[in-house]
Amino acid sequence: MRKLGPDDRLVGSARLVESFGIKPENLATAIAAAIHYVSPGDAFAVELGRLRAEKGVDYILENICKLDPKGDLAMLIKEKIEMLKGMGYIK
Repeated sequence: MRKLGPDDRLVGSARLVESFGIKPENLATAIAAAIHYVSPGDAFAVELGRLRAEKGVDYILENICKLDPKGDLAMLIKEKIEMLKGMGYIK
């Protein structure tokens, strides 16, 4: 969750890239993977998993990443989630 904040490493970087008119394809893939990160020994990962299961990805995008779930970056992240699911990397 620490890397998913609006000004943190992943989302902050993606927002910066986007501000230069560049589509942050690879960062969106990393964010998609981070949203689905699973590590039973990591309290942040456990909480993120609980939020994902109970409230969904849009909730995480809006409340942790501070992104409009229907905005361009959020839609790109959701596209990358589906891509990673299709590849079998996340469930």
